[in-house]
Amino acid sequence: MVVTMGDSAGGNLVPATALQRRDDGSTQPHSLMLVYPCMTSPHENRLASMRENADAPMLSATTMAWYWDTYLDGRASDARVDLRQAASFSGLPRTLVVAADLNPLRNEALLVAENMERAEVDTAVSLYPGAVHGFWLLDGILEQTVELDHEIADFIASAAAPAPEQIALDISRDVPPLGQPER
Repeated sequence: MVVTMGDSAGGNLVPATALQRRDDGSTQPHSLMLVYPCMTSPHENRLASMRENADAPMLSATTMAWYWDTYLDGRASDARVDLRQAASFSGLPRTLVVAADLNPLRNEALLVAENMERAEVDTAVSLYPGAVHGFWLLDGILEQTVELDHEIADFIASAAAPAPEQIALDISRDVPPLGQPER
């Protein structure tokens, strides 16, 4: 089982890669995990969280714009980078989207989760109140990092667990009917 995961810019690369693999007819990972993903150009982002958290610690709107411009290196943005331009998220694997409350990218994460749900992608979304962009890096300092660790572990475990009908089939193959000797 392959699960792809990314945080921040990596949270952009994961669905962009999945969209490309879908369009190419390639095998998809089993699940995607996007932790406070960057989904659109900060220059065109009119979402409330970009304004409300423009001067947030760890990631400001100005710093986000510098990252975006540096990444594109003068090239025009396209749907592989600015996922707001993606035609559809349909056909993507189940996805966990994590948003940090005090983050300029909060609403981008919530919006991509909403768009995935609209495209009938099995989507789980979590918003961490009072958390800043990059809070997961503060493992051992913030209690929320432990919560996120558990949420990620549970998401992976639920993906790895066989469906109940698979368990029943496996058991019925391995156990002889009552009164029958084992082979």
